[in-house]
Amino acid sequence: MTKKFLRNTMIGFCVFIAVIIITYVAVTYLYKSSAAKTAANVLPVEEPAAAQTTAPLAEDDVTDCEYYLARFNGKGISIFACSNGNEEFLYTIDVRAEDISTDELTKLKEGIILSDKQALASFEEDFAG
Repeated sequence: MTKKFLRNTMIGFCVFIAVIIITYVAVTYLYKSSAAKTAANVLPVEEPAAAQTTAPLAEDDVTDCEYYLARFNGKGISIFACSNGNEEFLYTIDVRAEDISTDELTKLKEGIILSDKQALASFEEDFAG
């Protein structure tokens, strides 16, 4: 009787451990899958050709700037100085898509307008890691 009890207890324990392992693997897979889908839903925004071929502008080179624009480019957040409908690439903030909330990522995909240098500095602080 004792042997039967011990055998059944060991079988129950093994089943319990197996369920825990299977649950852990399933949750991990679903989380990674969900994160990958979220990142894939944000299509990278292509930067203008000028931004890809020129070096980032120094702050002194930007003279007449009406506002700044922050846009997610698939690898980070690109910052542009905008005036008269033209966008001049300044620099990129390195941020992973997984580190940005879905709402913020949607806004960044469309582009966030920052009115002045103070708003830009505050925005950078939010993403400084």
